[in-house]
Amino acid sequence: MEKHLLILYCCKSPPTTKGIDMQIQYINGMLGIPELHIQHIWFIYDDELHLEASPLSVKQCCPICKTDQDVIRKGSNGLRRVRHLPVFEKNIYLHVHSIRMHCTSCAAGFVWAYEFVGAK
Repeated sequence: MEKHLLILYCCKSPPTTKGIDMQIQYINGMLGIPELHIQHIWFIYDDELHLEASPLSVKQCCPICKTDQDVIRKGSNGLRRVRHLPVFEKNIYLHVHSIRMHCTSCAAGFVWAYEFVGAK
């Protein structure tokens, strides 16, 4: 119940710079996704809230080698909308970067795999 009330407060409070920073701090903990950090909040319409998040780590382990020693980032394919949570009559959308990675050891190319996102 506390989480829902905090989201409601964050969704209804005016979007000042100090207010947004406070909201981001609380929303990061509230989402319960420790691998992400909220970067931006957009109020698109009165009934929509969009959150842009990025991973806390710089690199991810290669799915073949199982190490991140030889992994390099190759850019991003843009944002993916991966979660839609309705809270207090507001639609909440979580957007994450689709980060391209490359392992120089085994020449594998892969996209960042978020633990909370299921298979397509």
